[in-house]
Amino acid sequence: MLLSIGMIVKNEEKTLRACLEGIKPILEQVESELIIADTGSTDRTADIAKEFTRNVYQIEWRDDFAWARNTTLERASGEWFMFLDADEVFKDVSGIIRFFNSGEYKGYKCASHLRYETGGGTYTTVTRLYKKQEGKVFKGRIHEFIPIEQPRKKLEDCSFHTGYDSGGEGSEDKVRDKADRNLRYLALMHEETPGDLRIISEMVDAAMMKDDYEQAGRFLQTGLSLQGKDSVNVFYHAMRRQAIVLLVKTGRDQDALDEIRDYFTTSKKLFTLAIFLRHLEAKLLAKLGRREEAAAAYTEMKKLFDDYNSGKLSGEDIETAISGAVPPDTGAIAAKGIASMKVAAADKG
Repeated sequence: MLLSIGMIVKNEEKTLRACLEGIKPILEQVESELIIADTGSTDRTADIAKEFTRNVYQIEWRDDFAWARNTTLERASGEWFMFLDADEVFKDVSGIIRFFNSGEYKGYKCASHLRYETGGGTYTTVTRLYKKQEGKVFKGRIHEFIPIEQPRKKLEDCSFHTGYDSGGEGSEDKVRDKADRNLRYLALMHEETPGDLRIISEMVDAAMMKDDYEQAGRFLQTGLSLQGKDSVNVFYHAMRRQAIVLLVKTGRDQDALDEIRDYFTTSKKLFTLAIFLRHLEAKLLAKLGRREEAAAAYTEMKKLFDDYNSGKLSGEDIETAISGAVPPDTGAIAAKGIASMKVAAADKG
């Protein structure tokens, strides 16, 4: 067996079929298997799952996503393991299929793909394919992950994630409920390891998801106090980005601009999120009518994107939803921004 695909599900009848149809070409064209753990569905989830695989089994829910994921990993017989959620849908998996059938997988220990968050309109890079190794298991009560080892292959395939989509009747309540659930689990993890910046940044993210900016601010204060501005910890940088976004969301545009400039002045290391911050800076300056400064910010954004493409900009943060992936059209967006600001400045003159 070359590839095992593992999932954990509960009451996913609305999205599961589309999810499984999306990966069906992998199951048909790669020597692979599908393993699904149901944690107590009361709808047709298990019945739908059984249409695609015989490897469907029931487990109790222990308030621990890593433990549940690891039950699928324990049953996997493939050389590689892939995991996904029932609310993720692939429209094209040709890159994943080619990765395995060409033998390219032999040169890597893991592989990532893009994920589009339909609720926020943002891209994230997620690593969901791993070469199985003894002792390498999922960690984290929530936002579970397997530690990444290089080399990693970046695949162009993209899944569409609807889990935090706030569209449709009752969906805002669903997003708020999910944010509250995340915070419950994250609070338990924070009690166990209070100095873990990854956990704190995810607490900020959950609070922001339900628009509780006061709570998000308290979490940020806790996390940012643990490091100095010269820190190279990726999650410290992620929290500085979150702090700037919080200022924008609360109508403090000039304060956000001041923080962006302070970030670039004090940081000893830049990550891919720096591209986002330059883009945000450019948009804020354009909004304030400061077109020449906005053009300069777009120029810096383009330089950072060039550094990213040449491998000079650290990509350690691309796994985190709070930073997001670097869209392939970033260069074009920057160039268009430069041109439009120069035209606007000339017209004003």
